[in-house]
Amino acid sequence: MAAKKKPAKKNWMKTAVKKPGALHEDLGIPKDQKIPASKLKIKPGDSALLKKRKTLAKTFKKARRK
Repeated sequence: MAAKKKPAKKNWMKTAVKKPGALHEDLGIPKDQKIPASKLKIKPGDSALLKKRKTLAKTFKKARRK
């Protein structure tokens, strides 16, 4: 038997960001400026937390266009 999947939360994006502005601080970009796509590329030296934040930012960027 296959394991049952839990239903996805309806508004998961609202609670996804625990520390607003943390990615801006990590990348050294002022909060009033947009983060360029080139800064969102994952590099080998990035920490696991920074990788997660960059991935989430890419997800938000995709969802915003729809």
